[in-house]
Amino acid sequence: MTLTVTTKVMGVTKTRGQVFDAFVEGRKIVSRSTTPFLDACRQLMAEGADPKAKVVMRHEGADHDALRSTIGYAAKLTVKDNSVGAPVFAKWVPFAAPISPPMHSNEVPGRVMAPDPENVS
Repeated sequence: MTLTVTTKVMGVTKTRGQVFDAFVEGRKIVSRSTTPFLDACRQLMAEGADPKAKVVMRHEGADHDALRSTIGYAAKLTVKDNSVGAPVFAKWVPFAAPISPPMHSNEVPGRVMAPDPENVS
């Protein structure tokens, strides 16, 4: 059995280019991704899919497959630009920890609040 990942263009961003949602059997499994097929395969792996299972990607409304692989192989890939700016497949490396927004210290102390006289023990 071959799974089909269907992608739908959700918009274009200034910094990331086109972003897509990805669906498997009508269920959205990836939101706003620049690599929806690869991200969908990682999500399928996280859900316990067989890494040897065949998977194809088809753009919404298309009558042909755009990409094909096994779930496990595609889950190990990402897309990067090579030395001349062309997109190429590369090894995917997960983030070590969740990313939080950067914090900038302005060296201004926080505001000190006086205790509420009605709630002092």
